Amino acid sequence: IRTAHAGNAAPLPGGAPAMAEPDGAILAAMEDWLSSDGFDASWRECYDLVCRGRGRSDRNISDTVLYQTAAALHRHLPAGELESMIPEPDPEFIRGALETIGADDVQKEGITDLEHFEA
Repeated sequence: IRTAHAGNAAPLPGGAPAMAEPDGAILAAMEDWLSSDGFDASWRECYDLVCRGRGRSDRNISDTVLYQTAAALHRHLPAGELESMIPEPDPEFIRGALETIGADDVQKEGITDLEHFEA
């Protein structure tokens, strides 16, 4: 997770502002939320809402379902620092995040099944 704290990072080559590293409290808050029952319930609720009316099988999950679930899940962030520091993810951000972990191109291949989606 990278956040934009003005003044906390040197500019990148070419003069673009760099993203500052998040502080330990924000990382701990995110880890706590991601490992909570509240997160698990929220992402399942968001996924269910996005899939409603689509005849889901929890196999071959489309990139659109991924993007819409991530955007809906963002609205479930705990109030406070996380809510204010983390912008709503867009498809470009999600694709970039997946690339950094070596995931397949979800735009071409989707996600194999719900087990891969949860990971």
